[in-house]
Amino acid sequence: MNDLKANGYDIDTVTGHSLGGRNGTIMGMEHNIPNIILYNSAPLMNLLGNLKKSNQQELSDLFGRYSGNIIYFVSENDPLNKAAGGVPGSIYPGKIIIIKNGKEHDITGFLTKEEQDFIRQHTPDLNKIYVAQKKVQTDTTKKLIGLELLRAKFLKSGGGLSASEEIYLDASEALILTQGMSKTLQIEIDDIKKMYREAKKDSDKLWTDTLKTADSIGSTLHQGEVLDSLNGGGATEPIVRIEPKEEYEQKISELSSIQQEYYELIGQIQTSINKQVETDQELARQIGG
Repeated sequence: MNDLKANGYDIDTVTGHSLGGRNGTIMGMEHNIPNIILYNSAPLMNLLGNLKKSNQQELSDLFGRYSGNIIYFVSENDPLNKAAGGVPGSIYPGKIIIIKNGKEHDITGFLTKEEQDFIRQHTPDLNKIYVAQKKVQTDTTKKLIGLELLRAKFLKSGGGLSASEEIYLDASEALILTQGMSKTLQIEIDDIKKMYREAKKDSDKLWTDTLKTADSIGSTLHQGEVLDSLNGGGATEPIVRIEPKEEYEQKISELSSIQQEYYELIGQIQTSINKQVETDQELARQIGG
């Protein structure tokens, strides 16, 4: 991995199968590769393994620092994942997606057109998100370089930085970095919001399907009797549809609040910079020139 990066290769995805999936997870997190896509992977760790507590903590810390996406694709009859599910503390950090294809552990179970189409359907936004984030990073770097050129211009014109110039440069750097963080966060938040909105639709569909299934099973029952039967089994509309949707909406609201905080911070910094330029004509002349 180090050699590839040293030779200028831009790596955005790591994949792996079985034990190679576990190793790929560790390697991908260690190098903060944006996407880690795994197939019938072994767990990152479990309580029955021979890892020392220090190693377990090291892996936990590694996952805590990782900022990318981890997706586990699992064949529905994979014996490894079924066995791991019964082992205490089996850790699969990330999203698990079951492929209902009736297949077991072999990697060839992921190579047919059906499985490949399924995988593509569940990973359509990963590359788009990565490209958008890279663009933000590139734009931020260009702005910081431009700011360094302005610093050099200030130094050349006066032999040293005035207090106003120092304040302007510091505030501008804070603005550039905050804008970069805000745009990166916006990309991630928009993706998470999309997931929650889809989950809300799924809750509606689940409740509709639940009613249809109950109606078909209890075809001789009246609607009220069907609902009573569902209530008796704990499948009430609040539990199946209303409460999950309220929770998802709350999550969306919290994410919007985070975005708003960044917008307000950016506005405050920009206002401070504008006032500094307005009150210092020499500074304004140098920036404009």
